[in-house]
Amino acid sequence: MWVYILLLFVVFVLLLLSIIYLVRFTHNLIKETVSNKKTSWLLSFISLLFFIPGLFIDFVNAIVVDIHLIVIIALVKFIFFIIKKATKKEFKEYIVVCIGIVLTSILMVYGYYKANHVIETDYIVYTDKEIGVDNFRIVQISDSHLGTTISGKELGKYIEDINKLNPDIVVITGDYVDDNTSLTDMVDGAESLGKLKTKYGVYFVYGNHDKGYFNNRSYKDEDIRRELKKNNVTILEDEVVNITDNIILIGRQDKEVNDRKDAVSLTKNLDKSKFIIDLNHQPNDYKKEVEAEMDLVLSGHTHGGQLCPLGTFGIILGSNDKTYGIETRDKTTFIVNSGISGWAIKFKTGSAVSEYTVIDVKNNNNKNNNQEGVKSMKARINDEEYIINLEDNETVKSLINLLPQELKMSELNGNEKYIYLDSSLPTNTSNPKRINAGDVMLYGNNCLVIFYKSFDTSYSYTKIGHIDNLPDLGNGSITVKFEK
Repeated sequence: MWVYILLLFVVFVLLLLSIIYLVRFTHNLIKETVSNKKTSWLLSFISLLFFIPGLFIDFVNAIVVDIHLIVIIALVKFIFFIIKKATKKEFKEYIVVCIGIVLTSILMVYGYYKANHVIETDYIVYTDKEIGVDNFRIVQISDSHLGTTISGKELGKYIEDINKLNPDIVVITGDYVDDNTSLTDMVDGAESLGKLKTKYGVYFVYGNHDKGYFNNRSYKDEDIRRELKKNNVTILEDEVVNITDNIILIGRQDKEVNDRKDAVSLTKNLDKSKFIIDLNHQPNDYKKEVEAEMDLVLSGHTHGGQLCPLGTFGIILGSNDKTYGIETRDKTTFIVNSGISGWAIKFKTGSAVSEYTVIDVKNNNNKNNNQEGVKSMKARINDEEYIINLEDNETVKSLINLLPQELKMSELNGNEKYIYLDSSLPTNTSNPKRINAGDVMLYGNNCLVIFYKSFDTSYSYTKIGHIDNLPDLGNGSITVKFEK
């Protein structure tokens, strides 16, 4: 809880600073035309009338936009200060503010798009354990916070897409609703979940928001339980379910529940030869979950670090073990879903996306059959066939499973061709310092890039492989057929 108090304090300080800056900026603009000091300051405070209404219309999002504006203006001022020192050239205050407003507007439009554009993110998890099938498919939905960016009925649109994936189970890892979710959205959302078609069922664990903090809703927890159960959603609270003869599912209570069971105690009497899946809303018990010999842990909560740099703060402050993505510790694989929506805030300005995740669990025998000895793949470019010598990482393994594909790659910067894949891939980014012609990289988690010129770079990528003797690919788009 102290983390939330600290966060609220920081927000309050930034809000106060933004008000002070707005008044001072306005005063600096009008003091040259209004000679009376009292009048100029009075007019400066009147400028707040343009700021305050936004707080009443949508308090949280108005603060989010305002804080981004102040931070960006501060960064622009710092850059102009450096330029001033180097060139001795003065800049008007309004130029700095105008640039800040433009940059903030671009960022917020992009953030709004990311928050309201839901994508599918795919992972493959391999295990040495016998799971009884070639592929066990899990679809994870997390942090819908109904009413923020999607309504209960709109959730049904994504349910239709999920049904096309033929999931074995669907899991909902908390924060289905929050304090601002209406009764209508809660009921409609449960009815949407009731339309899921799975082989072994739909399972739900509570998040920190589901039961509400402020007791201001027109419904109670028992109403949520009733609607979910009525729509064939199984609620797990420190409970264990045998999904198949080979697969066990654990659903944990949220971290904020004082008497929730310890991870080790939950698996103490389980057959560890079986594949154990754990649903834990908050990703902050990794050490214990590794000790408990869980195979796969699925979480949400972080929203992928919704606003930059909140994800980093969560790690530094110890409130989360991971902000987003996939990671393996010892024999336990952890996946953090960034949420199909988010709490109250209608923007995602960090690296987060709005998503549901598809996790395919496969036996290592399949991995060896499919990928053993696969150290290269083919790329046919402009009727010429090239060999991509591959890295040995999870990104490559996941990419291979998407092949064959014929992709139209666009030109960028006179040195690369790129395309955004329909599926996201695991990442392990680093800054290579220098790009060499022929390098094949992944930017972000779904942008596949072929570089055909060498240059220094400050960007980070995940390495996929290299094409020897790749010629200049020229201007314009190209069609590339990737094959095993």
